[in-house]
Amino acid sequence: MLLSLSAEVLWNTTSEHQFNSIAFGKLFASEKNTLILAGEDGVVRVYEDPSADDKWDVKLKLVRSLETKCGPALHVVLRDMTRLSPCDMIVGDTRGSVVLFCDGQILDRRGCLSGKSSRITSLQVQETALGNVNVILGRDDGEVICFNTFSQLWKLRLSDISTQTRNTSVSVTCLLPVSMITSWANGNAEDYVLVADSQGNVHIIQDGNVLRTIEVPSSVQCMCAGNFLLHEDTSSSKKVLTQIALGCADGSIWICADFCLNSSFPYVEIGHPITHLRRIPTKHNYANNSPIGNASNGEGVDMLLCGGHFSSLKLLQHGKLLYAIDLPSWPIALCGLHDYVNPDLNPDKTLTNDDSMIIVGCKDSTLRLVSIT
Repeated sequence: MLLSLSAEVLWNTTSEHQFNSIAFGKLFASEKNTLILAGEDGVVRVYEDPSADDKWDVKLKLVRSLETKCGPALHVVLRDMTRLSPCDMIVGDTRGSVVLFCDGQILDRRGCLSGKSSRITSLQVQETALGNVNVILGRDDGEVICFNTFSQLWKLRLSDISTQTRNTSVSVTCLLPVSMITSWANGNAEDYVLVADSQGNVHIIQDGNVLRTIEVPSSVQCMCAGNFLLHEDTSSSKKVLTQIALGCADGSIWICADFCLNSSFPYVEIGHPITHLRRIPTKHNYANNSPIGNASNGEGVDMLLCGGHFSSLKLLQHGKLLYAIDLPSWPIALCGLHDYVNPDLNPDKTLTNDDSMIIVGCKDSTLRLVSIT
């Protein structure tokens, strides 16, 4: 059964500076939430939480600016990487550099490890079951690199993986570090990195080794994990398996489970390139704090929020459009209010409705907080 829902814009603002990525949280040792914008000029600007004004139309209040001393900043991620402060910041740029900020200072800067300037197309942080925190990045030259604060852990080139890409130019389009339940691990959750490339492949990587490659009809631009299909929509053997939504350049969204596409038909056809996907848990999932829901119960089927080359966000469930949230221009960055919360400071954190509160940054430099209820 499809859910009945609505969406409300809680605040709206405009940035004076063009940005490429956004983050939200308690940066460094701050006790207050802040809005962080990674700028086209290479500057990361930290603003007060716009929600503090209790107004709909708000003006951004600058707290501080951090110079990356690199190219245009494309990605910004908040995590406790160093254990020296509650929340560090990692920034990736167009020239292949990654900058780690700790307590407001540049602690580490890594250039392109191949010696060539190459755009970082995806920057993610993986928190493993063993408690390790690793940075994983992909570049437009096809390199995938995993490292931590101290050393490089592994590196591979997509052009070396198969004969199909060996003599062609291939780039990383997106990454997804994920703990997945598969039949390969007898139903146990294991850590993987999913790497999508410009040739329409999704590579399943574990500890730097490629376990399998999935061929998708179009190049995958974004991915997210969840539970998007009822158990009757797939075989009974897959009902507890982690499902991955794949958003493609041709406007289609596919669902992958157990390292293969669930069917020969897409989950949905949007008609325009998809660049952002987010899982929106249902109320049932808030109660049981499950990362993938309960596929045997219709209430456990997640909603899927998608954005791309169109001026709206579309909320989907069971492959059907539930709701469209109009935007002034294309969305270029999405960030949840609780995308990163330091577990040491919030040991009792459970899923709340804040997981359905999304900050949306648009191509026209506007930002808004959308609440999905």
